Amino acid sequence: MRWQLFFVLGIMALSLSYADDVPTKLKVPNTPPYLIKNFSDIFIIENSSLVDYLDLDDYFTDDNGDNLIYTHTNLSNITVTINSQNKVSFYPDAGYKGSQYMTFYAADSEFNVSGNNFSVIVGLDTEPPKWSNPSKNRQTVYQNYHVNFSASWTDNVGLAYYIFSINQGSGWTNYSKVNFSGTSNTSRQKVQISAAAGKVVYWRFYAADTSGNINATDIQNFTVSEITSSGGGGGTTGKGTGTGRGTGTGKAITTEEPTKETEITTIVTEPKTLKVSIRQGDTLTRVVKIRNLGTREAAISALIDGVSNFTILGETSIKIGPGKSYDLLIDFKIPRETMPDQYFGRLVLKSTETVIVPIAIDVKKFESLIRINVSVSPDTKFVRPGDPVKAKITIQSLKDIRESKADLYYAIKDFEGNIIASGNEEITLYASYEEEKTLKVPDDASLSGEFIFYARVMVPEEKQIDLDSDTFFIGIKFQLIYLARKLFFPMALLLLLLIIFFLIWVHERNKKKKKLLELYLLLNELRKLVKEGKTEKALEIYKRIKANYGQGVNRKLVEDSEKLRQELEKFSELLREVEEKQKESSESSTKEPEGKQKTPEEKQEDPATKQDSTQDKEPEEPRDDSQKEQKGKNPDIQEQKEEKDEK
Repeated sequence: MRWQLFFVLGIMALSLSYADDVPTKLKVPNTPPYLIKNFSDIFIIENSSLVDYLDLDDYFTDDNGDNLIYTHTNLSNITVTINSQNKVSFYPDAGYKGSQYMTFYAADSEFNVSGNNFSVIVGLDTEPPKWSNPSKNRQTVYQNYHVNFSASWTDNVGLAYYIFSINQGSGWTNYSKVNFSGTSNTSRQKVQISAAAGKVVYWRFYAADTSGNINATDIQNFTVSEITSSGGGGGTTGKGTGTGRGTGTGKAITTEEPTKETEITTIVTEPKTLKVSIRQGDTLTRVVKIRNLGTREAAISALIDGVSNFTILGETSIKIGPGKSYDLLIDFKIPRETMPDQYFGRLVLKSTETVIVPIAIDVKKFESLIRINVSVSPDTKFVRPGDPVKAKITIQSLKDIRESKADLYYAIKDFEGNIIASGNEEITLYASYEEEKTLKVPDDASLSGEFIFYARVMVPEEKQIDLDSDTFFIGIKFQLIYLARKLFFPMALLLLLLIIFFLIWVHERNKKKKKLLELYLLLNELRKLVKEGKTEKALEIYKRIKANYGQGVNRKLVEDSEKLRQELEKFSELLREVEEKQKESSESSTKEPEGKQKTPEEKQEDPATKQDSTQDKEPEEPRDDSQKEQKGKNPDIQEQKEEKDEK
């Protein structure tokens, strides 16, 4: 029995070890593919095709993850292809028109399922887009508010583009064309309301499909509400209105919640703002210099916000080393169909912090027969809140037109398009027009920075429009900068003149000192030569002194130079005799007799001694007499000596 027990246990152990090596299989049942969404009818324009029009993976799916194989019903006169990415193209025969039903099938290794039936129509598309739900995002609208308008659109073939149009009291204004696609989409437009309180604003959308069919929504309208706000001031002429607040360089404080941007301290740009004037269809390139004032490398990402459809950045990812700079190129390209208007956006530079460069683009009509120019007066280029701003507006007609009425609109805006103050009037336009317009800046301390004086002229009869703008600054600090710039050149010129006069004075003073020093040296040399009896050299020195001072040498003296030389020799001998006697007398006076000292009686001076001392002084008399004789003999020499003594 024991061996039988061991045999059974061995068989069981062997069976268990074998079971570990046998793979276990779990069979999951296959499920058929199924339709996610229904196919819609397809409309194909006659003599055209639809390439990669449908993606069948968007319509069918399989829970098992099986690769699906797609087929379809055959169509007459229409070639249908399915590529390797399961995209479907339709190619009708030339000249074919008609309608057929079609069905797509999806199959895995086991099942084959069908989609819904739909029509494929080939012909001319005469059905325009359909609109619904025109709306705006605000129920109550105040002047200077930004309002988002929208409308929903559908089309049987495909949407192409839409245009927004608005009338704020000065006529209908069409915004630039915006492309959109698909058989259903939404048109959107953001607009700042410039109409004054109590005015009725009208608006609508236009939309076109790929066949060129155009439709428009019904005209919608609303009334601008009254708001109490600091602001405004109109011009000296026309009707001026204005509310709202703004700060320069595009950071406007409006009645809406502003977007907070972190001010960057290590990245600076030049210029601080960009204002571009360009006509439809033209291109223009501007450079923004970006400087890194920090102590480490700055990795910057650049993008255009608001006017990206008009601009192309030269680079979107930039690295700038510490203390270095980078020139960022911005190409402005305006499509020919863009509506003439002023457009606002910004260049955003993002690093560890963010810096904003506001952008304003004046898009002008390509072939306008009227041209307007705006130039802010230099006296009001820098103003304070509450001050007036003056601008000269010049309008030129490029052809001879009869007298016509034109609508002139002008306003103060910030670099976000917020209207600070505005005026509107009807003018009579001839060949030219020129007038200075004035708008008052609201007395609001928050207004500071760079602003825009904008003007637009419209001639409805001629269907002509043109616009232009100029910039100025609001704020006390900008006014001080302006005064400093204005007085810089006069003050610099005055300082330069003072420096020149001082240098001339120093030069003349040094020149006189040098002349006196030369005279002193020459006189010492002359005196030395006379004592040494070198009359020839003394005579040359004398002539040099006379020549240096522009006095010239007396002709008689030149003629009697030999006589003068003889007299100078005699005079030098006399000088030597006098010096020798003075030397002897000084030596005798310093010597004392050796032996006993003198008694008080001996110290008394008797008349004989006094007489002897008197006689000792008599030899000086003959020198004077001899000099007198010399003077009598040669008066020219005497005059020459007197001149020397005076010098």
